[in-house]
Formats: sequence, structure tokens, C-alpha cells
Amino acid sequence: MSNEILEQTGNLARQATTHVVWMQWRSLGAGTLTGGGSTARSVIDPEALVLASLAMLDEERRLADILAWWVRVGARLLSVQRMKVVARIYPAEIKGYPGQFAQSAVAAKDARWKRYAAGEPLETRKRTDKEAMAPDLSLPPALLLRLRAGLGVSAKPDMLAFLLSIGERAATVQEITRATGYSGVTIRDAVRDLTLARFIGKTEEHPLRYYARRAQWTTLLDSGLSGKPSDRLHWGFWKTAFAFLTHVNELARSCVAESASEYVQSSRARDVFLRHRSVFIDKKIDAPDPANYPGAAYLTGFHCAVQVFADFVEKNL
Repeated sequence: MSNEILEQTGNLARQATTHVVWMQWRSLGAGTLTGGGSTARSVIDPEALVLASLAMLDEERRLADILAWWVRVGARLLSVQRMKVVARIYPAEIKGYPGQFAQSAVAAKDARWKRYAAGEPLETRKRTDKEAMAPDLSLPPALLLRLRAGLGVSAKPDMLAFLLSIGERAATVQEITRATGYSGVTIRDAVRDLTLARFIGKTEEHPLRYYARRAQWTTLLDSGLSGKPSDRLHWGFWKTAFAFLTHVNELARSCVAESASEYVQSSRARDVFLRHRSVFIDKKIDAPDPANYPGAAYLTGFHCAVQVFADFVEKNL
């Protein structure tokens, strides 16, 4: 019975992850490679998208073709260092995949990735040059990548994308750090420079909070920064959301393969939830409290938590 519940929970995580990654790739202009379909609504975190796609390769082999396309046309818009940092919160079982991506990037003449290249390049089907089209950064979810294309790859465009995507709300350095994944020192340097340049403003309260006025950027970006409230951008916290979903998938896979006891399964599930509880807080998702499910009973609570999370993701892509 416990195996059945855990398998269902893993299926929820896999389905949610693959659904989101396909929508996000379509939002970046990969429609001809994905077969078309709807696009995303929240701001895409490119390093998280690549890592989630790598984690789903065993489930969706077609993602190797998408990643090979991105290596050729979009790897220069990725942060090598941030990829390394974000990868640390993913399951140990998939940590070799970024090395394969880096190996493919090196083969595509992007020397920045050489230090992290390992293993064989991504195995893909043969593609024609015609299909190596440039990415489309015009849709609202591509905001972060569009800012990187114009301002360079660093913490500054990422922080600006975050502030623009939360509307007129101001955020502390700690909040920006948690959302973007950069160090506090890096973010403090970035807010100092962006405030000096008047790209962003700051409040006088303590602790200091920083904000970006959408009206100031609408003309330049002309994409998703105005219009009906329901159409406006929002920050997806995909760095931590994808990490949680891939940990759930790996937990289900490993526990079933090991024929772990119901108590061990529940204990590991509790650890996964508590380790990633912050993403529920960031997304304001109510989930069953593990404290209400003693011992092996938490498997049911964990399944409910993943179900609620998957439903939220479906509605707020």
C-alpha cells in the first residue's frame, strides 16, 4: 500500500515537472521542437529550467533535443556559476547531468563551461541547421533572459526581473537573495549600483526594501509589464519549486526500488518536505503539517502536500 501511495506521489511530481518545462521551453521559441501548445505565465528561471529538464531526461527523451538546441542558441545567456550553485539543491542522483550539459556547451564552442564539463555530451537525434533558430525573448515569461541579453549575465538583471515581477511591492536583500539564489554580498553590491543608476528605488524603512516601477520599464521592454492584473508577470520561484519536485520524484523512485519499509518511506518523505518547506511559504501554499501525521502515517500527508503543490503549479505556470 505504501509503495502505491509513493508511486502516485512520484507520478504527480513527474507530471507537474514535465508539463511546466515544456510550457517554458515553448515560451522561449521552441514551439517547432515541442509540437506547439500553450506557453507559461510566470517568469522563467533559465538555470532551473535546464536542471529540471536534465532531471526529466529519463522520462522525456525529447528534452535532450531541446537542451541541444538551447546549447547552440541560448547557453551564452546562462550563468555558469549560478548553474553550479543551483544544482546543489537538486538530488545527488542527477548531479552528473550538468556536466553533460557543460560538455555539450563546450562542443558548441562556449569555453566558459569547460571547467565543469564531464562525461559524454547530451545524446540527441540529428537536427538540421534550420532548426537551430534563435530563441524568442519577446514573451513576458522570458523577461529575465531578455534583461540578461541587454544588460549581461549577472545578478543585476536577475534582481531587476524579480522586482519587476512582484509589481509595486518592495523586497529586502534577504528576500531577493532567497528568490534569485545569489549571495547576500552579491545582491547588496547589485542593489547599491542599481539604486545609484536609478534603475530601482528604495524605501526608508528598516530593513531597507527595494522596488522597481513597472511604468519606468514598460516602454523599453514593451512586454507583459502593463495590462490587466491577471496578465501581469509574477515570480515563479522555479529554482526551489523544480528542486522540490525532482526530490519527490527521486524519493519515490529510490524507495520503491529499495523496497523500503513504510516507516522509512514516511521518514524520508518528511525530510524532503521539511527541507523544501520554504517553497510552500514563498508560494503561499497551505500544506498538511507533518506534525499531524505521526510515524508512517505521514505518507498520506506527503501525498496531499505534493497534490496541492502540483495543483498550484498547474494554475500558476
